[in-house]
Amino acid sequence: MFCIDYTLNNIYLNTFTGQTGGKINNLIQNYDRVKILAIGDSRCAHHIDPSILGPNNFNLSHNGQSLVFHTGLLDQIINNEDLIIDTILLNLDIEELNYSSRKKEFDIKRLKYYYNKNNWIKEKIGSLNSKEKYKFLIPIYKWNGAIGSIISNKFFKREFSKDGYVPTPPTKRDSINIFWQLKESNENHFTSRDYSVNNKCGQYLKHLQKICLSKNIKLICFISPNFNQPKIIKSKKNKLYSFFSKNSIPILDYSNEYHFNSELKSIRNWNDAFHLNSNGAKVFTKLIRKDLNNLTCSSLFK
Repeated sequence: MFCIDYTLNNIYLNTFTGQTGGKINNLIQNYDRVKILAIGDSRCAHHIDPSILGPNNFNLSHNGQSLVFHTGLLDQIINNEDLIIDTILLNLDIEELNYSSRKKEFDIKRLKYYYNKNNWIKEKIGSLNSKEKYKFLIPIYKWNGAIGSIISNKFFKREFSKDGYVPTPPTKRDSINIFWQLKESNENHFTSRDYSVNNKCGQYLKHLQKICLSKNIKLICFISPNFNQPKIIKSKKNKLYSFFSKNSIPILDYSNEYHFNSELKSIRNWNDAFHLNSNGAKVFTKLIRKDLNNLTCSSLFK
């Protein structure tokens, strides 16, 4: 077991592609300082082109991961890695902010590699059930579920992005994807409820703000747009905005941007109803860059 653990660890640390350690290694081994570190799920991975934000930026997003994962990863990078970060641009999902899901808490297990390296990650993994701490007595447990991805990323994946961003080129199927997703979605819930920040997400955001302040890092959050999502009136998001205001965390809310931006209304800029293609990413990142530049002299809430 110790030999297997040693071998996998060497492969892992020398892999710079893929989202099972590759992106993280790329960042912490090839960068001394990052001006803007963008992080979030696939709607950050596909929406933010770091090169448009300026030089020396990085997109550390991981597809399908929730806020507990991003919080643990940022805790490790901020507190334990030799990397200077000026600004963190954190993508938030408005649905996740509103509703806490026990299932999403298990995303922290994707960071098992850091169990004995990071106290916050160790605590969150341990809280999942009483047996977790015993599993880590087996050296190779931290690789459970990741061995195939590690080997694939090291020996078979050739796609490499210096700044972590991998564009999604437009295809002929994009409009079909959008049509079927809109057909299956229930739009009524977008406009009929009030939005807020649940306790779990609130704890994670407060923790991030605390460690960012301790390292003089600016934490800025944003919410991505959807294609043709019904407009949510501002009064329905007052509780959500109140949380960010009370905790002095700027938030750029683009959940209604589809209704104001003619370029984002074009179906040609979307890969599906929730993700922009590479053309749309250019439009959206330019918008983000403009708003980041004007953040101190304009309203944070749209």
